[in-house]
Amino acid sequence: MEAMIEWIKIEAGFLTVATLLIGVGVWLGRISANQRNFKDFMKEVKTDLREINDKLLNILSKPKRDVIDTRSPLQLNDLGKKIWKELDASKWVERFGQATKTSFNNKDSYEIQEFCFRYVQTDEIYSDEETRRIREMAYDNGMSEFDVRRVIGIKFRDTIVDVVQST
Repeated sequence: MEAMIEWIKIEAGFLTVATLLIGVGVWLGRISANQRNFKDFMKEVKTDLREINDKLLNILSKPKRDVIDTRSPLQLNDLGKKIWKELDASKWVERFGQATKTSFNNKDSYEIQEFCFRYVQTDEIYSDEETRRIREMAYDNGMSEFDVRRVIGIKFRDTIVDVVQST
């Protein structure tokens, strides 16, 4: 009987050790899977950061061609006036004014200016043809779409401020 008890103790010991080893193996497997998931996540983050960096470098490496004089209120300089004339976007500005006319109630000139600058940078307000014209103008003048849209923003602001002040 003592031999049997001794055998049961040995088997229980082996069973305990085997259970612990299996548990440790499962635990290590989960850690390994989490590490793989984390490594995959970090690869995605690294790719995203590279894309962001490339875009920033692209923006910052372009020569700045300012279209606005910094006198108060902001005004188009000669280059801005040239772009406005060539772009011929008066009808766009009229359409923007009609689409946003209720946005200017109780706004001062600065708030109107900021609204206009943000509004003209929104892609959805332009038709495909208008977007093509903006890009063409940017290319022909060695500047970004952002700068061409700033020209539109100044003219949009001027139109709205004139309307608000006359009422």
